Amino acid sequence: MVEELEARERAFKKARVDKQKEEVERWQETERIKEEGRRLREDKEREMRLQEEEQLRATEEAKEDELDAPSLGTILLAFMKYDILLTVSCRSP
Repeated sequence: MVEELEARERAFKKARVDKQKEEVERWQETERIKEEGRRLREDKEREMRLQEEEQLRATEEAKEDELDAPSLGTILLAFMKYDILLTVSCRSP
C-alpha cells in the first residue's frame, strides 16, 4: 500500500514537472514569435522610412534642378548651335 502511494506520488510529481516544462517551452516559443514579429515590423518600418527619405530627396533634387541656372556647358552649346545656324543663314543668298 505504501509502495502504491509512493508510486502515485512520483507519477504526480513527474506529471507536474512535465506540465511546468511544457508551460516554459510554450512561453519561450511565444516570446520567440513575439520577438520575430517585432523584428519584422521594425525592418519593414525602417525600409518604408528609407523609401520615403529617398523619394523626398529625389523630389527635392528635381526641384533644385528646375531652379538651377543652366550650366556654362549648356549655354556654350546653345550659343554654338545658334551661331552655326546664324552663320549658315548669313552665308546663304
